[in-house]
Amino acid sequence: RASGLNINNTEIAYNKTYGLELINFNNVVMQSSTVRENAQNNWHRRLGIEPTFETNSAWPHSIIGFDSDNVKILDSRIHDNHGEGVGPFGGSAKWEIRRNMVYDNWSVNVYIDTNRTDADTVVDRNFIYQTSKYSDLAANYQRAADEKPYIYVVRANFPDAVRIVSELRNAGGPKITISNVRVTNNVIQDTGGGIRSFDYNLADGYPEITIANSVIANNTIVGTRNIGFGPEAGIWLQRGENVQVFNNIVSEAPVSIQDGRITVGNNIFNQNPQFASARTSPPTANSFRLAANSPAIGTGTCAGAPAEDFFGKPRTADGKCDIGAIEFSTQINTGFANGVYKISAQHSGKVIDVSGISNNDEAIIHQWNYVGATNQQWRVEQQADGGYRFTALHSGKVMDAKSGGTSNGTVIWQYTWNNTCAQKWRIEDRADGAKTIRSTCSDKVLDVAGVSQANGAALQLYDAAGSGNQAFIFDRLGD
Repeated sequence: RASGLNINNTEIAYNKTYGLELINFNNVVMQSSTVRENAQNNWHRRLGIEPTFETNSAWPHSIIGFDSDNVKILDSRIHDNHGEGVGPFGGSAKWEIRRNMVYDNWSVNVYIDTNRTDADTVVDRNFIYQTSKYSDLAANYQRAADEKPYIYVVRANFPDAVRIVSELRNAGGPKITISNVRVTNNVIQDTGGGIRSFDYNLADGYPEITIANSVIANNTIVGTRNIGFGPEAGIWLQRGENVQVFNNIVSEAPVSIQDGRITVGNNIFNQNPQFASARTSPPTANSFRLAANSPAIGTGTCAGAPAEDFFGKPRTADGKCDIGAIEFSTQINTGFANGVYKISAQHSGKVIDVSGISNNDEAIIHQWNYVGATNQQWRVEQQADGGYRFTALHSGKVMDAKSGGTSNGTVIWQYTWNNTCAQKWRIEDRADGAKTIRSTCSDKVLDVAGVSQANGAALQLYDAAGSGNQAFIFDRLGD
C-alpha cells in the first residue's frame, strides 16, 4: 500500500463523484480543509429532486477510503455534498474524524461502512447538523415532479449524523462484527437519525451487523426526522456486545436500544436538559451549553468518559462529569454581536494591535496606544460551532495561538484563516462589564504578558486568573 499523505488548507469541490478517494493508502491526515459540492453527478439534488433513472443515483462519500488505514480527518468542513459525507468503507479501519463541521450533505454525514472487525474508529467533537435546505427546495420543485413524474421524484432527505453499518453484500459472510468504535463529544442537531447501527437489508444479501467493544458517550443529540431504515431515533442500536452508552443527552427524539447486552446508564433521554440558550440560525453548537439548573450538571459517569468536552475543556476540572457534549460553565458566550471593534486591555487601556502593521503570517499581536489604525481594529464574527473569529482589518489575517499551542505562554500572532480551534475564541461576560477572551482549544484565556502596561507587551495564552490583564473592553466601530 501507499503511505503518507498530508492535506492542509485545501478546498476540494465540484467533482463528479468522490471528493477525496483513498485506495490502498495508509497514514493520511487531512486538516483545516473544505470538502463541498462533490458528487456532481447528482447535481439535481440541489434542486430537491431525484431522477427516476438509475445512472445518477449513487450516493458516494465525499471522503472515502477503500482498504485504507490510519486516516485522520481533522478541523475541516464537509458540507453540501450530493452524496454521503465522510468515513471508512470496505477494508478500511483506524480512522479518526475529529473537530469537524459536517452538515447539509445529501446522505449519511459520518458513515462507518466497513467489513473490518477491528474498525478502531473515533468520531469525536464534531458538529453535525441538517437545515431544512432540501425539504424547502423539494417543496419548491414539487410542480416539476407533478408535471413529469417519469423523470423526477421529490426527495426531502434528512440523513443520519453517524451510522455504523456495512453495505457490503456478502462481504465477510452473513454476519459482521464491527469493533472498537468510539462516538463521543459530538453535537448533533436536526438530522434524520442521530447515532444508529442496524442491519441494512438482510433480505437483499447485506450482512447482519453487531457492534462490539465500543463506546457511545457524552453526545448531545437534539431533534431527529424519520427517513426510513428503521425507527426515527436519536440513538438506535439494534445489536451489540460490550457496548457502553452513557452520559448522552437525547432531546426531541426517541431512543431505541434493542439488545440487552448493551449497557445503558447515566443518560438524559426525553427529559428537558435545560440548555442555556435557544437554537440559532445558522445553527451553532454553542446553543447546547448547559444552563445552571440543568439536570446534566455533575450527574455523569467519569469512568471511561472522554478527557475533554466538545470545546476542549477538561471534563473533570471540577472533580465531576456532566452529561452531554459540553461541560457546564458559568461563563457562557452571550450572543455577542458580530461587527468591527477596538479591543482594549482593561488594566492598561491599550488596544490589541498587530506589530508593525504587518500583513505577514506570524506577525506578533501585542498591546499599543490606540491611534485609529486598521491594524488595531478587528472584525469579530461568530462561527457555526459557536466560537468567534477575530480578523485584523488591515491584513485580513486572524488572531491565532501559535502552532495550535495550548500551554501557558503560547504566543498570539496573526495567521491566514484555517478554521482550527487555535483561531476561534469564546467571548465571556465578567461581572465588571468587561469580557474574557477564551481559547476554544485549551480553555486558557487571552492575557497581556506580565500584567505589563507598556506598549509592545505581548499577548499570550494563560490560565484564567480573573485579573485586569485578562479583561478586555469591546468598543464597537461599525458593522
